[in-house]
Amino acid sequence: MEHVKISKGLLATMVLLLFTLCGFAQDHVSAFEKAKEIQLLKDNRAAVRQKFSEYLLYPLPNSDAFSLGNIRIEVFYSSGTCSDEEEEVWDVADGLAVRVTIFGFDELRSSDLHIDISRLEREQIYDLVEDQFIYHDKKTGIAVEVVEDEVDNITLIPSIKTKAKLCKTKYAEEFVSMASWFGSKKLEDRACCIYLNKNADVNDVSLSHDVISALTPKHIKVFVTAVDPEGDVLTYNYTVTGGRIIGSGAKVVWDLAGVRPGTYTLTAAVDDGAGPIGKQVTKSVTVH
Repeated sequence: MEHVKISKGLLATMVLLLFTLCGFAQDHVSAFEKAKEIQLLKDNRAAVRQKFSEYLLYPLPNSDAFSLGNIRIEVFYSSGTCSDEEEEVWDVADGLAVRVTIFGFDELRSSDLHIDISRLEREQIYDLVEDQFIYHDKKTGIAVEVVEDEVDNITLIPSIKTKAKLCKTKYAEEFVSMASWFGSKKLEDRACCIYLNKNADVNDVSLSHDVISALTPKHIKVFVTAVDPEGDVLTYNYTVTGGRIIGSGAKVVWDLAGVRPGTYTLTAAVDDGAGPIGKQVTKSVTVH
């Protein structure tokens, strides 16, 4: 009888693990499908943000980062100037979506996303790294980076068949005319020191008080404790469901003056230059 109990316990664990993995894969599939809804060279920031309204938003000068759990989606916008620094391809108006990259595919294979990468062009990315490849098709507008047979990120771009005006830069001309994802840049010229960034994490968030009544201040002091393993300079990001944040850095004020009674949350994240992809912490406040 004891053997039967152990077998049932093991079976229950395996079933739970299967559902967890299926849910994990489904989150990535949903993110991928949602990213494909963006109309590149047509949608502006407002249209893109509306599509990702349930994601946490981290706006940057030429891009928006959206996160949900460990999934991060970055949408890049045209500068309107065909900047060489941004490696822009299409000469379109300022602020239109030109590229989308999805990160966070831990232990996920391309088959989970229903992508047949065998039909795509394959290139080794770095001369000294033999297990990192990019599979791409510029005609359909997709590139999949794979490390040790696992998806690292997916990039969506406008098809090179589009009738949009091309930037008059060497990068743009090579990108459209050459089969290589990297234009004329040879493999040996792409050798580099691979640096794997270690995520910066928020360890704790403390609030001066978590209940607001008629007799308590409407301004809450917020103190964030964060750590970066490499000692990188951190940028602190705050998302609130009510009120506003005053100040910047690890110590800010959460102004809840004028909000209606209810429960509101604050989520703190930190960015070490690679995006706010580390551990985040959420705290709540009740307003009476």
